[in-house]
Amino acid sequence: MEKDMVNKKTKLIVCSVPMTEPAVRNRVEPFFNKFIDEGYEVKLLCPSDVENRLLVRNDVEVIEVDVPVRKIDNFIKRALNEIRASAIILSKAKTFHAANVLIVIPSMFLAFLAPFYMKKDNTYLDVCDLSWEYLNDRKLTHFVSKRI
Repeated sequence: MEKDMVNKKTKLIVCSVPMTEPAVRNRVEPFFNKFIDEGYEVKLLCPSDVENRLLVRNDVEVIEVDVPVRKIDNFIKRALNEIRASAIILSKAKTFHAANVLIVIPSMFLAFLAPFYMKKDNTYLDVCDLSWEYLNDRKLTHFVSKRI
C-alpha cells in the first residue's frame, strides 16, 4: 500500500494499557462490536501482554507494542514513563493507514501528544475518565489540562 493510501475499511483503536485492565477492555469492546457489525476491519494497538489476544475477539487484529508499562510510585517518574510510552504507541499508530483512528484515553498523555503524531481529520479521542472535571481550576496546569 502506498504511503498516503488510506484503507477505508479499517478502524484502528489505540490504547496505552493492555487489555488485562478490565475497565479499558470494557470500554473498547463495544467499539469492536459496532465496527465489526458495520463491516469494518478492526485493529487494536496496545502495549504487549501475553493475555491480550485471549481477551479480545478473534476477528480483531491485535498489534502489540513493547513499551514500559510498570507501576511507579513517584508521580514525576510515572508521568515521564507514561509520556515515553505514549510517544512510542503514537509513533507506531502513525504508520497505519486506517480510515479512522480512535484513541482511548486512560492516559492523559495520549491526549496531549496525539496532535503531534496523528492526522486531525481522521483521529478521534475517547476521553473516558471524568475525573479531570475534579481538577481545581485555580491551578494553571489543571485549568489548561481540562481545556486542551
